[in-house]
This record gives sequence, C-alpha cells and structure tokens, in this order.
Amino acid sequence: MTVVTFGEVLMRLASLEQQRLSQATSLVLHVGGAEANVAVSLACLGTPARLVTRLPDNALGQAALQHLLRHGVETSAVFRGGPRLGLYFLEPGAGQRPGRVIYDRAGSAFAALDPEQLDAEALLDGARWFHWTGITPALGEGPRRALTALCEAARERGAQISCDLNYRRTLWGEGAAREVMVPLVTRFADICVANADAARACLAARVPSKGAGASERLAAELLARFEGLRAVVVTRRGPGPTLQALLQQRGAPPSRAGPWAVDTVDRIGAGDAFAAGLIFALLQGRPAPQALTFALAAGCLKHTFVGDVSPAGPEEIERFAIERKSADVVR
Repeated sequence: MTVVTFGEVLMRLASLEQQRLSQATSLVLHVGGAEANVAVSLACLGTPARLVTRLPDNALGQAALQHLLRHGVETSAVFRGGPRLGLYFLEPGAGQRPGRVIYDRAGSAFAALDPEQLDAEALLDGARWFHWTGITPALGEGPRRALTALCEAARERGAQISCDLNYRRTLWGEGAAREVMVPLVTRFADICVANADAARACLAARVPSKGAGASERLAAELLARFEGLRAVVVTRRGPGPTLQALLQQRGAPPSRAGPWAVDTVDRIGAGDAFAAGLIFALLQGRPAPQALTFALAAGCLKHTFVGDVSPAGPEEIERFAIERKSADVVR
C-alpha cells in the first residue's frame, strides 16, 4: 500500500525570534518541500511512502537525503545530479505581521531534471496512491512533463491520485497556473484538496472565499466542472486562529470538521500534514467523517512542531482529535 509523491526537496533557512531577514545575523536550517513533507508524515504514520525527486550530488543533497532516510521515507526513487539544491528563506510572522517566504530555486537539480531519464512505470511499482501538488508543474517544463508521465502511469495502474492545488504566486501567475492546472486536474485527480484562494487562482473558481456555505459551494462547483473528481476537500483558516475543513464526496452528504483553535509555533507544512493524514485515513478505509477529523487533527498538531514536517504518530493524532488541546506532561 505504498504512497508515491513527486516533488522538490528544499533547504529552508529561517530567521530566529521573529526577526526580519534584513535583521538576521544567523539562520536556522530545516529540510522541507510540500511533497517530501507529505511523504515524511505518512512514513511517521506507518504508511510506506516513496518520494520521487532529484538531489544534487553534494553535501546539501546528502543532508536532504539523510532527512528522508531518518524519517523512514523510501529513497529508491531519489536521483542524484544537477547543479544545486533549491532553497527558501523564511521570515516568520509575529502577531499581525504575516510570515514571508523568498524562494531561491531557479536552476535547481529538480527544476533541471530530464523526464526522459525517469521510468515512470518502475517508479510507481507497488503504488496504491499517487500524490502531487500544484507546486511541481510551476517549476518548469521538465518537472511538468515528468509529473504527467507519473500521473499516466498511476492511472494505468489503478492507483488513487490526489492533488493539493498549493498555489504559489511567487512561482507563477494565475493565467499560467490555470493553463496548466485545469488540464492536469481534469485528467489526473480523483481527490482535490484546495482552499478558496488556490481554487480561484489555479482553476478559476467563482465561489467567494467567505460567507456561510462558501466551502460547500466551492466543492459543488469543482465537482460539477471536473467530472473525474470523486471528492473535493476544502480547507479554511478562520474565524480567528482556527482551522476547519469540508470533505464532499460525489453523491454523498458533506462531512465537516472544525473550526478548531490552533496555537502556532510553526505553521509551515500544516497543509502537507493534513494531506498526509487524509491519505492515511482513507487508505485505512475510514468513513469520510472520521477521515476528515483525523486529517484536521494532523494539520492542527503540525503547528506545534518547528520545521516543515510533522513527526506525529497515529496515536498522538487520535488523542488530539479527541481532546483538541494540550495535555499535561505525559509521565
């Protein structure tokens, strides 16, 4: 029941104590990347996870590889080569000041990969689920073609395919995103995870992001437009420091979870932890309401971990789903 993901591994360099990057005299390093984060979270949940990626054959590439190995991700599909590891710089937010990300990933080993060197059938061997995000096709022609080949192989194998839209306005504009993402979602998504902003940017969704019933209307719109979708998951922040989600399966009543309050130590990767929790729960055959609750608990709990990944195991997430608050010291 292996889950395969495909995407770039990044090195994160973040300022400390909510400093602006222009103030920082030192930076702290973490390894991340949306698809890698999903693979790590799945491995920590006990689900075999394989990441297809390309890392440079240098010390930074080795550090990224060790990060994957340390968390139990299968690395047989990690290729080596290329000039450099992609980076991103994080300026954490504070109070009313939002966080800020600056990417430095142009010309990276992953962006420069040659899709002709990938044997998509072999890379999907044993896969029951394939997960991709809208970040990968934004990185260039090579990643885009490789993603298409992997999606085609997953479809031929009968694997479930999930897509998290993950729109990044600093990587591409809405016009380019829609030109690429609409055909990809049409052909290669059984489950689409989105928030309202990403759905508007990537898929030209028309539903407003706020107001009563907005998530339900967005899910209904996407299911009507994309006939291949079996389900749409809509995530939403707010009101206040809360998270909530809706899962709408085709032909079934909607499932809702939240809003749940979150105390944020580090919000980077929360959506990836949510996606991993959802995949884990659905692969276990959990009914939609329980799967969504588990996924939301995984996303909320990620806020308590520094770094891009959530190392939470299933029992910890189950406990949080029930209590939805910090417990006393476990002794």
